[in-house]
Amino acid sequence: MKAIKIFAALFAAATLFTACEDPNKGNGGVTPPVITPDEKPAMPEVAEVEGAYVIVVNFQQKPCNDVILAGGYKLADGSQSSWGLEPAAKFEAIEGYDGWYKVVVYPLDAADDQGFIVRGKPVQLKDGAFEWSYQWARNSVEVLDGVFTLGDENGGEQFVGFAGTEDESRVVYVTSTGWATNPCAAAIPAGEGTFTINIADTAYVAEGATFSIAGNFAEEAWNNSRVMTEVVKGKKYTWTGAYPENFQFKAIQTVNGTDIWAAGDNAKFDGVTYEYTFTFDAPAQ
Repeated sequence: MKAIKIFAALFAAATLFTACEDPNKGNGGVTPPVITPDEKPAMPEVAEVEGAYVIVVNFQQKPCNDVILAGGYKLADGSQSSWGLEPAAKFEAIEGYDGWYKVVVYPLDAADDQGFIVRGKPVQLKDGAFEWSYQWARNSVEVLDGVFTLGDENGGEQFVGFAGTEDESRVVYVTSTGWATNPCAAAIPAGEGTFTINIADTAYVAEGATFSIAGNFAEEAWNNSRVMTEVVKGKKYTWTGAYPENFQFKAIQTVNGTDIWAAGDNAKFDGVTYEYTFTFDAPAQ
């Protein structure tokens, strides 16, 4: 995980704007667009809540379902959210500001394994169900105002984090351009098929590695349980099986029990394309 502390402030329209260092640089991410002062959306004024952190988000791709903050934190009733649906704090639309939402969360009694007392990312629900595919899109988040940590994990999945330091803001503002998969769009139906996975010529391939496909399956999601068939060693593999609605997946190579995930975004099945290319970065020494 790579995390950076960002200090964001609004400048006058005539002031030159210098972008903060890209949090995804060197991590296979896509550089988000720089938001200049003239392009920044009009932000609502949201009051602090005693003892809480308020996360204000401008969803440029407006949700059509409830949105929760999936992460680690406490709710107002003292219950603790642990990266799932129950319990979880729900974002509320801000009246008079189309596309703007806020969520109020409270700190954990002790920091998590990353050093945060609040950490999370928005996930849009579909028919009330939770699925990671519906989180905000990779590398889609820009800071508008506030002092906090914009974290980067899993190759561009961003989260908002608070470590409890005195310099952090109690109300922070961000904007997101879209969703990893938009549940408001027409679904790509589930089915069965054979997928061909090519490994890029420049990819790192470990000696003796096995390759598998991980995805948003209903069972054993996002792990290396679905081993692919070798066609050309280190170059081409296939997997045949049943895939879920709005199928997303990624290749994994496993060496001596250690998983190395393909770089970049998940592949998103469009209903017609069954061949994809992945690359792998060499593990950090």
